[in-house]
Amino acid sequence: MAISLRTVLALALFWMSAAAQKSVVKFKLKPIAPQECAASASELGALVGLDEVRVVFRGGAKNQEAHEKAGLHLWYQGVAPTPAAAAQAVSRLASQARVDVAEREPEGTLY
Repeated sequence: MAISLRTVLALALFWMSAAAQKSVVKFKLKPIAPQECAASASELGALVGLDEVRVVFRGGAKNQEAHEKAGLHLWYQGVAPTPAAAAQAVSRLASQARVDVAEREPEGTLY
């Protein structure tokens, strides 16, 4: 069974349009204990409707102290299903007392 070029192109366009619908939201927590960051970020992400919440800058054991001193452990990102949902998530995150910065990732970047 051979797949036509038209089918391959249609599937590629469908996949690209589905991937383009998702928007990435980055946010920085206000300073808290490093062991509390992941739970707090996950809770906030669920509260505003973000999926796949994860740390932006992963730290290693070798540089953990410098990583925390620079505040890199406080940055997280999540995925919103649509650009409109991402804008709403940024607005809701910005109003949270535990969040220092909330912003949308520019469109067209890879995730």
